[in-house]
Amino acid sequence: MEPNFVSYSDEEVSETAELFARTEDGVEANEGKEGDTCDADGGKSAPIQSVAERSAINNLYFAHFLQTFADRMWQFAIPYLFFKLWGNNMLPQSFFCLCIYSTCFFGMFGMGVWMDTTPRLKLLNITIGVGCLSILASVFFFWMLLETGGHNDKGNDKEDLQLTLPLAISFAGLLITAIVAELMARTGTMAVERDWVVVIADGNKDYQTQLNGWMRRIDLCCKLGGPLFFVLIEYIVEKIYSGDGNNHDQFKIASASVAIYNLIGWPLQLNAIRKVYNAFPALSNKVMKTEAEMLLEKGRTAPHQILYDGASAYWHHPIRNASIAYCQLWMTVLDNGTLMTAYLLWTDVHILANVGSRGIGAMFGILGTFIFPHLRKRLNSGERAGLYSLFAFLAFIITVVIFFLLPFSASTKSYVMIVMVVMSRTPLWSFDLSIQQILQERIAEDQRGVINGVHGALCQLELMFMYVMALIFAQKYDQFPILVFVSGLSVSFAAVLFWYWKKTVNEPEFSIA
Repeated sequence: MEPNFVSYSDEEVSETAELFARTEDGVEANEGKEGDTCDADGGKSAPIQSVAERSAINNLYFAHFLQTFADRMWQFAIPYLFFKLWGNNMLPQSFFCLCIYSTCFFGMFGMGVWMDTTPRLKLLNITIGVGCLSILASVFFFWMLLETGGHNDKGNDKEDLQLTLPLAISFAGLLITAIVAELMARTGTMAVERDWVVVIADGNKDYQTQLNGWMRRIDLCCKLGGPLFFVLIEYIVEKIYSGDGNNHDQFKIASASVAIYNLIGWPLQLNAIRKVYNAFPALSNKVMKTEAEMLLEKGRTAPHQILYDGASAYWHHPIRNASIAYCQLWMTVLDNGTLMTAYLLWTDVHILANVGSRGIGAMFGILGTFIFPHLRKRLNSGERAGLYSLFAFLAFIITVVIFFLLPFSASTKSYVMIVMVVMSRTPLWSFDLSIQQILQERIAEDQRGVINGVHGALCQLELMFMYVMALIFAQKYDQFPILVFVSGLSVSFAAVLFWYWKKTVNEPEFSIA
């Protein structure tokens, strides 16, 4: 059969060639730029990045890893070293944590205003530098604490503290420097997660979810790696010094590992952050006239005025109830945190099992960060995905409460608590990503610092309430079930409040693709 050729005029051939050339040029011109396709929520899909931008994102992850690893290591080291120093007495670490969280509660209001009125790169340079110096100073004061009588040379049975002036000065120095380090860490993290990520994503919801997911996976890996690294150092030092009875040197070397890590990480963080800043010019274009600046121009710079104005802006913001629901989750001891760690040590749960539970919990949490993007697409709503995740988390917490109310042994309750807390990390971190995206998408640029500052302050307030209750009702470890019951009530209230907020929020109609 003869082929059927179609003839075209010279003019038609010329027009076709010109159109093809324009199309080819357009593809080359758009190479490395963001695409315009839409995701499930109607936003732009994940962008096609240039090599320089992909490298900058890797630097963002690297800087976040350095910061988070140091924070997680020191947060684990404090209760562990306090337990080694003062044995079964929960008072020092409860008082220490209460002071830190209560100061951060008031401090985060001012940190939010500072974030809104400071250039992005300058803010992170200061938070990284001051934070590292503060941790170095904390290690120095901890050494002073050892030398001034803070260590129990008779073992872990001493419950009465002999307060002396040198001991008080050392403890106060450790407390003040730890507060500064905590404020700097929280402000830097808030700036990156709630501001830098939003600017970099530039409206791409899928890409924003991807960035949030990897940031959370880094958090969870550090939650395992930080404590594990510290325990490994302490174990090696203990083996070297075993038999000579010189526990002071063991503690000094273990805490010195934290200082050395921060010294090495400081310049590396600064270099990585600068590369990110240079790769995305939009980061240098900050809103010039913010609400915080207008407050400062009006002379409302007194602490109580900043507190009132920030609280007022937060209270009238549409995300208030969702934010409060999330903050309620901080009022719990079922979190592998300071009090839970101390309780597990008291019930003779081996330190490696304690650290191992954190590691397995981190893996379950990482699973949650992978589940959330798919759940959001499946339900066509990040808010609905967050609601389902929160009620799943509540189910695990209620299980722990029930076991603590039943007549089981302390050891059985401890291991049930470990298993439930570990498994609950999956829905918890899925819900965390939901809240993260709500705070990113529903807060205007000129309010990010103020609103997120109050949000962070409320998280500290909930922690403070828990440590107040620990000081009042659970100074001894056999009273720990009281804190477990309060934790169950707090998470239940969070679930109900978030459900109520979701009923009133504007979102796309429910549909399953």
